[in-house]
This record gives sequence, C-alpha cells and structure tokens, in this order.
Amino acid sequence: MKTTDTETTADGFRKLHHDIVFIAGSQDIKPLRSAVEWAIKNAIHQLAQDTGIRPFSWDIELSDEGFDQAKSMQKNLPRPSDEKCLGVVCLMAERIGHPLEQDFDIRMIDGVESWTNPDHRYRLLHPWPDSLEEQENRIEEGCYPLTGTVFEFIDAYSAGKPVKFCVIADSPIEPNGHQSVKLGNFQLRKTKAGTLEDEKFDAWKKNDYNLQTAAVKNFVCALVKKGIDQNAIQDHEKVVEDIKKFVAREILKNSIQNINPYRFLNYFDVFDADHFYGRDKLSERAVQDLWSRFNSTRYQNVVRIVGHSGAGKSSFLRAGLIARFQRPEYRGDVRAVVFRPTDFQQADGAPFQAIRSILEFVEKQTDIAIPPGPRADVWKQGPRAAQLAIELLQGLLPKATDGGTSRLVFGIDQFEEIVDYLSDKQKQAQWHPIVQFIEAAGRSESIGVAYTLESSRKSSLSQLGLPEVFMESDEIEVEGYTSEFIR
Repeated sequence: MKTTDTETTADGFRKLHHDIVFIAGSQDIKPLRSAVEWAIKNAIHQLAQDTGIRPFSWDIELSDEGFDQAKSMQKNLPRPSDEKCLGVVCLMAERIGHPLEQDFDIRMIDGVESWTNPDHRYRLLHPWPDSLEEQENRIEEGCYPLTGTVFEFIDAYSAGKPVKFCVIADSPIEPNGHQSVKLGNFQLRKTKAGTLEDEKFDAWKKNDYNLQTAAVKNFVCALVKKGIDQNAIQDHEKVVEDIKKFVAREILKNSIQNINPYRFLNYFDVFDADHFYGRDKLSERAVQDLWSRFNSTRYQNVVRIVGHSGAGKSSFLRAGLIARFQRPEYRGDVRAVVFRPTDFQQADGAPFQAIRSILEFVEKQTDIAIPPGPRADVWKQGPRAAQLAIELLQGLLPKATDGGTSRLVFGIDQFEEIVDYLSDKQKQAQWHPIVQFIEAAGRSESIGVAYTLESSRKSSLSQLGLPEVFMESDEIEVEGYTSEFIR
C-alpha cells in the first residue's frame, strides 16, 4: 500500500497519527524484538492504558501493507525524531543491517558531524563503499555504515529522545579490545552453519558475517566514546526486563518497581505475575488443560474457571493462566489477549460492535497486524462475523509467531456480566456475538478461550440455551484463600 501525501511528513517520512515507542533492530534478533514489543505493550497496558501509545516495529507494522517502491525504504517508516515518537529501543547482535542508499541525506540529523568526524577513531561513514575490499578497509579504520537501525538510534538520540541501546553479547565491547566478544551467542552463525555447505558457509562468513559483526562492534565503540551505555547482555530475559523498566521509567514516567505489588481488592493482572503467589499448581493445570484441548477430538478449546465472588478468579486468569503463556517456552508460539465486559463500553455510551472490539484488543495486546480490508469485511458480515474473525486470526497468527504450533489464547474475565446482559432482551443482541466468537474459537485449530464465571451463574448457561461448549462439566475451580493457605 503506497502512502499518500497526507500520510507523509514534510521531509518524506511516514506520518504518525499516534504516539509510539520505536523498536529498532535487524532481522537476526526478530524473536527478541517480538518479546520486547510484548513487554512494552504490557507496560503500556499496566501504566498508561488509555494513552493510545503503541510500540512500533518496522517489519511487524508493514508486513501486510508493503513498501512504497518509489520511496527510500527508510522513508516508508516514521522518523524517530518525530514529535509522536516518545523514545527508541535499539537492539543489536550479529548484524548491523544493510547500508541505506547512497543519496540518503544524513544532513537532516541534528549534529550529524559529531558522528562522521574523520578525526574520531570510530565514526559513521556514508555513503558506504560497494567493493568488499574497500568495506574491509573502512571497517579496519573503525568505520560503520548508516543502516536503518543506526539511523533510527542516532536520529532519536540527536533529537534528545529517551533511548535505550542493548547489544546482545557475552561481555562489554571495549575500544581496541573487542575481538573475543561473542555477539548473539553466535546464533545466526550456528544457523547458517547448519544450512549451508562448507564452501558457501566460508564465503558467507568472510564476505558478510565478519563485516557485519565488526561493524556492530565499531558502532558500539562509537557509543562508548560518547558515554552512551552499551548494556551488553547475553540473557534475552534480562534484556526484556531492562527495557520494560526503561519504558516505564523514561517514557511512561513511572517506575515498575514503584508499583505496589499488593492488589488489595484489585485483581492481579498479567503484568503482576511476579507478585502472584499460591496458585502455581492450579495455574499449571489450567495451562495443560487448555493446551491439551487443541489436539483433542472430545473437547473444544475452551476452559471455564469458576469460583464464588471474591475468590480470585480474575487474578488467576490473568496473573496465573495467561501470564504463563508469556514465559519463554511459549512466547515464540503463543499470543494472548485478555478483556472483560467493561472494556467494550464506549466513553460516550455509544453502542459497540463486539467482534470489531475483539479485533482491536488483538492489535493492542499482540503483534498480530490485521489488514484494514479484511478487518472491514468481517465487520460487515453480521451473524457470520464471529466465524470469519476466527478464520482471519488463524490465517494471520503464523506471521506473528514462529509458525510451528501457533496458538492464540483469549482470556475473558467476568463472563457472568455477559450472562446477565444475555438475560436482558434489550441488550442480548449486542453481546451475543461474543458467545458466537467463543463457540467458533472452540472448534478452531489454533484459537482457545479461558473465561471466568461466578459460581451462582452456572445455572444460567443452560437456561439461556447457550451452545454446547458452555455445557461442559469439566472446569477449573478457584477457591478463596484461607488463613492456612496464606501461612
């Protein structure tokens, strides 16, 4: 999809219509960038839910729109110095990326001379030479190319934006002593070694890999010389945690550590999982129960969580069940979305479209990009919208995950409120599409649902004549905490 003039800034970049946190990084660390995007979305959900701030990652945002071939590749993206870009997270490992085209004007960057100064040992060189021999010579001199990732970091830093840089390395990269530093745990190199014949691997390593990694180290050394923390970290989970804190502290203006871990009468959310205790065995049972249903011919992909009022069902669903699907062993394959009835309500009290809202929840809480055309087609289908939404999500899910055993899990909290609305003839038509959505998800191959229900409403499920999936006797019961349990 080509951008129009109204979607382009005066200097030719993509125009932003909402605030973003820009995630910069090359393809070799895409899984880590996806994990970082999820962490940022959760920080926003926890601390700034109503602000409209979103994380932006170029390949995720543009995967379905494509590039305008008439423009510079970089100008298909928003500029990090844009006033609506609130900050940049930059990740590097074994690749610095492809150099930008030779006619890309670097003079647009404030103070770019401090990065290109020929008297500096480590400096930006643009345009980048074409010949391998000259590239090797320039890298040996301490130069590095202007790639998309480099531009995004420098443009944001020079504009005074909050920036967080992390290099995935087993030790800090120091000027004049970085040859032994292992980048990215050699993950890319190991992958290539396993897929290329020896001769082709040796050529790739000499003509591509060695130049890329050396350029990364030169860029990091340039940051060190400027007093910018390189944050050399090997553990991906530590990277995600550090970035989460940075976004909260520097962009959302609230330190995660200052969030009171005690919820009192409020529920624990997905983001509070580290402070949620006492339900480990039951949470694991719920995960395994739902997971096993995807391969079952007997049960549908729907789990009911019951308990009396105040038993902790919401906390169990969010900080117990759903949070487990964000752990490393699931993160590559599973995406999760949580909502409750009040999330559908419009601020002005206007009617809502349930399926439309659910698709919006998916986009806000995951890295699944829903193309405008198919999304609009779903909204127009009336009674068939729920089934078509499930089919659409199933088709898009592999693009956002590793694609092996892709799953999308919905957590629907306080379903008893929906039951009450379904009992009201004036409101049931507006809420019935959610029932249809759950039924369609239950029959699907890759989408599951866990919903909480206050125990006293169980009889209403049959009285309302809901589909068979709501009649199953198998369920997870959450009992209230006793003094013995707390001890």
